[in-house]
Amino acid sequence: MSLAVLKNIIMGKDISSILNELISWTSREFHENIEIKNDSREIYIATYFSTQLEYAKAFTTLIEQKNFIAIPPTFRSLFEAHIDLVNLCKHDSYDLVLMGMFLDQKIKEFHTYYKESENPFLPNIPEEGIDLGSEITKMKKQLRTLRNGINRKFGKDIFKIKKRVELADIGETYSGIYSILSSHSHNDLFRVDTRHVERSADDITIHTDGQWDISEVEPPIVTLPGVLIGSLIVMFEKFSIEKEKYLLEKREQIVNQLESELSQYR
Repeated sequence: MSLAVLKNIIMGKDISSILNELISWTSREFHENIEIKNDSREIYIATYFSTQLEYAKAFTTLIEQKNFIAIPPTFRSLFEAHIDLVNLCKHDSYDLVLMGMFLDQKIKEFHTYYKESENPFLPNIPEEGIDLGSEITKMKKQLRTLRNGINRKFGKDIFKIKKRVELADIGETYSGIYSILSSHSHNDLFRVDTRHVERSADDITIHTDGQWDISEVEPPIVTLPGVLIGSLIVMFEKFSIEKEKYLLEKREQIVNQLESELSQYR
């Protein structure tokens, strides 16, 4: 095993340890400070935060396994959950947007099943004996009603991720980290080449395992503390819990730890 590969493994474990501590700490802060009532909006807030924690656990596992090319799509989903949580905390009617997006997706699924009911790869979406045509019509009516209110309050493009990022008031993030995540989540010729091809003056080697090292995923690594702690900040503000200074100091401390570890690899 080469020194570079060994160093990569050790560093991956050090970084994942820092991130695992972050995940455990943010989970404790949530449970110790926030009491969720039997209210749908509060439940949505809690579950969107829980989704972020689950993606973050997968994120750290990928670092430990050196599966770096899978990190951008994982972090992209985590970040989208963060955006929806921020909007849930800041905008009282945002749960209607989420419901509208859910209905829009269900209509598409039902349409597909209606047209391709014999397709063996489709999940068994409708219950047995259900009238698909009536269900689609009913859901479309519900979506139209929702859309009228949603469009008036949030604009007609709110289902698009760019608009939801802007609504969360983190618009600069869309052209920064999110654009990087989206780029690395795609399978264009340039991306698959950088992942698997090694070139020398005389030869080309195709690697079935990814050829990235940890430096390729520095942006999501150092952004993760800000995302998880940022979620705590907006939730604490929503529930009138005064801990913003403490949370910001914690974020700075963790980012500095990560930066220090990453600097050793550069």
